[in-house]
Amino acid sequence: MRVLWLVVCCVVAPMAQAESLRARVVSVTDGDTVTVVTPTKKRMKVRLGGIDAPDKKQPFGKAAKAALSDLVKGRDVDLIGSKPDRHEPFVAKVMHEGRDVNLELLRMGLAWCHVKFPEEQSAEDGEVYAAAESDARDSGLRLWSDFGATPPWEWKEPARAPSRAQ
Repeated sequence: MRVLWLVVCCVVAPMAQAESLRARVVSVTDGDTVTVVTPTKKRMKVRLGGIDAPDKKQPFGKAAKAALSDLVKGRDVDLIGSKPDRHEPFVAKVMHEGRDVNLELLRMGLAWCHVKFPEEQSAEDGEVYAAAESDARDSGLRLWSDFGATPPWEWKEPARAPSRAQ
């Protein structure tokens, strides 16, 4: 019985901490970052949790930004999140009219599941997102049509490595 209670606490507690916030998307920075304005007129950046879209300079970066703009720019969204990003105030699942926007980008083949930060989402969302990425990859959609497609966290690595004088 104690084990069952522990499992329930571990699964339910993170969900209970998730915040929900209604806001209007006023701009799209890239394929996984938007700026919103809350009903109290607070402006903030939001990174879409659980995914990582190509950076603007990467192949499909512009396409990811355009797709996210088409989905949410100028629209009211619900932000479901539980922790601030280390650089920005909010990491969230972005919902528009009951549709998970983060998941849609995966389905379109314009994002990877963000494997470096699994705590950004529930285990259930993690499974659904991984399945959507797998389906897009199997179908060769957009970034999956490029055999050399490099996830942003790997693409940024050379820039972070210290340069070596030869």
